[in-house]
Amino acid sequence: MQWYSIKKFIPPISTHCLVFTENNYTYVARLESKDTPNIWIHDYHCEECDNSAYEKIYGVTHFGFPEPVEIE
Repeated sequence: MQWYSIKKFIPPISTHCLVFTENNYTYVARLESKDTPNIWIHDYHCEECDNSAYEKIYGVTHFGFPEPVEIE
């Protein structure tokens, strides 16, 4: 997998990516807006409360995509 800097590349807006933050955390998230490439959204579903929610992730510096594995 290769990491892409948000300063050099425009991330896809509708795709979930792995993101890396300035605080050395990694999330699976999607870009909120191309106008704010350092703010992403992490969607999740709470089984205990039977509710979907999201949180904003700030300070994103890089994003990446896992490489596909070839089927033999």
